[in-house]
Amino acid sequence: MRERWKHLVRPEESKPPASPDAGEAFGVWILGVVWVLACLWLGYLGSQWILPGIFVVGLLALWGWRHIEWLWWFPTVLVVATMLEPFAPLPIRGRFGPLVYIDLLTVGVAVVALVRSVGLSRPLLPRTPLDGLMLAVLGFLGLTLLYPRTHQHALMDLKQFVVRAVVFYATTTVASRPRGSRWVWIAFPLASGLIGIHAILAVLRGPEAMAIQSQDADRIWGSHYGIFNTLLMALPVSAGLALNAGKAVARGVWTVASLCGALGLVFHLTHTDVVRTSWLGVHHWTGLELLRLCFAWILLLALARLAWGVRSGRPHEGPRWLAVSLSFVLFAAWELLGSALSGPAIPLVAVAFGLVVGTMRADRRSRRRTRNRSQALDEAA
Repeated sequence: MRERWKHLVRPEESKPPASPDAGEAFGVWILGVVWVLACLWLGYLGSQWILPGIFVVGLLALWGWRHIEWLWWFPTVLVVATMLEPFAPLPIRGRFGPLVYIDLLTVGVAVVALVRSVGLSRPLLPRTPLDGLMLAVLGFLGLTLLYPRTHQHALMDLKQFVVRAVVFYATTTVASRPRGSRWVWIAFPLASGLIGIHAILAVLRGPEAMAIQSQDADRIWGSHYGIFNTLLMALPVSAGLALNAGKAVARGVWTVASLCGALGLVFHLTHTDVVRTSWLGVHHWTGLELLRLCFAWILLLALARLAWGVRSGRPHEGPRWLAVSLSFVLFAAWELLGSALSGPAIPLVAVAFGLVVGTMRADRRSRRRTRNRSQALDEAA
C-alpha cells in the first residue's frame, strides 16, 4: 500500500509497484477482518473502554506480523496482564470469566500465528517432546465433557488448557530463537517484583489489608492462594537470575526484584492464613481428581528432568536452570496438598515450560550448525 500510494502521489519519482503477493494480501485481509469484528463485538458487549487498546494492538499486528520479533513481547505482557486482572472492570470480567486479559492476548496471538502459517507458508506450531503428552491431556479433558458431574467446569478447564498450550508454544518459539530467551527470563523477576511491591503497599495500609486483597484476587482469579503459588515459581528463578546475570545492571535489577518477592512472601505468610489452612482438606479425591493429579505429576516431573538436562549443557547458567528444575519439583509436591496450578501461576508455569523446551531446541540447532561447519571444514581440507 505504501508503494502504491507513493506511485500515485509522485509517479515521476517512483517505479510502478509490483503485483502484491497473494499470501501477504490474504494475511492482511484476515487480520483486518478479525480486527473489525473484535471491535464490533466488544462495542456490542458494552466494553468500549478497551477499544483503544484493541486499536493499538491491531496496528502493531498489521505492521509486524511478517517478522517473528512481534512475538517476543508476549511473555512479559502476559505476566503484566495477569497481575492486572483483579483491576479489570466487572462487566467484561463477568461475561468472559476469569483471566479475561489472558484470553484476549491468546486469541490475538493465535490469529496472527494462523495468518503467518497460511500467508507465509510457515509451520503453525513448533515440534516439541511434549506434543504427545499435550494430546493426551487434551483427550482427557475431552472425556470429562461426557461425565454429567464434571460437565459444568469441564468446558472451562478445556478453555484454560488451550490458553496454556498457546502460551507454551508461543514461548517455545521465542526461546528457540537466537537471543530470544532473554525476553522470556524477564517474566519471572517482573512477577516477583510486582507481587513484592504490591505486598509492601498493602502492609503499609494496615494489618488486614493484605488478607482482604489476597482473598479478592483469589475470587477474581478463581484460584486458591494464587499469589503464594505464583511466588513459588517466580521467586526462585529470580534469585537464580540474580546470581549469574551477565551484566552488573541486570544483576542489580534482578536482585531488587528478588528482595521484593522475598518480602512479599514473608508478608503473605504472616498476614494471611496460608500456613494455618488445612491443605489436605482442600480436595475430595475422586477418580478424575486422581487422574488429573497423575497428569500434572507426569508433566511437572518431565519438565524438571528436561530443565536439569539443559542445566548440564549450560554450566554458565547453572543457578537459573537449577531454580527452574526445583520449582517444577516443588509444584509437583504442592499439588498433593492443594491445587497449586491455578490463577496467575498457570501462565507463569506455561512460560517456564516453553522456556525449557525452546532452549533445548536452540541448543540442538546450535549443535547442528557446529557439526555442519565441522563437516564442511573437513571436506575442504
